Amino acid sequence: MAIEVKAAREFRREFKKGLDSFNAGTPATSYVVYRGHRELQVDQTRVLPVEVFLRRLHAGDIIG
Repeated sequence: MAIEVKAAREFRREFKKGLDSFNAGTPATSYVVYRGHRELQVDQTRVLPVEVFLRRLHAGDIIG
């Protein structure tokens, strides 16, 4: 699993460069956590607002 945390309020595809390298040839779960409000699925990466990520992390939905 890889998690990239960004201070930005808007998601930009360039945020995924490191995650794309991590995911190359490996079926891995990856997340971008940011200060925005929209949940997105971009290729293999789930993009989540920080509040949503923390709520799901606490509930055990991110790491079982």
